[in-house]
Amino acid sequence: MKTKKTYRDMIGDGKMPNKYWVALSNDYMYHHQDGKDNMVDWIGDIVPTFKSEGLTIEKPFSTYEKAKKFCDEIVIGEVCSYGFIVNRINIEDRLSGELYEKTKIFYPNDCSVEDWETEDFNFTKKTMEAKEKVFK
Repeated sequence: MKTKKTYRDMIGDGKMPNKYWVALSNDYMYHHQDGKDNMVDWIGDIVPTFKSEGLTIEKPFSTYEKAKKFCDEIVIGEVCSYGFIVNRINIEDRLSGELYEKTKIFYPNDCSVEDWETEDFNFTKKTMEAKEKVFK
């Protein structure tokens, strides 16, 4: 009997066709002093009573651009249609795992939002086959 794979089984599994999932959560980073060191930690690691909420949109996007466009429409720090405040957005795919993250970071005197994309976004069928990896 063949079991159905969930999106969690597929993220980063290196198989084709590639798909892109968007995850939303209320987690955020907090900048603080630990002795003489500046630290940035997830709020749940600092405040044990923090209740993390979030979800992954189970319907995958067919391209990174479509997933990114969906993310760009979500406002960090506002309540989303799923009923929680979004402080973190991730895009993950089958070939390389996490590709994009946008996270709220609280500093003692202000709050900022930082985002990053993977530096090596060359995990497409075309570029992988150019490296002589054949997908069937």
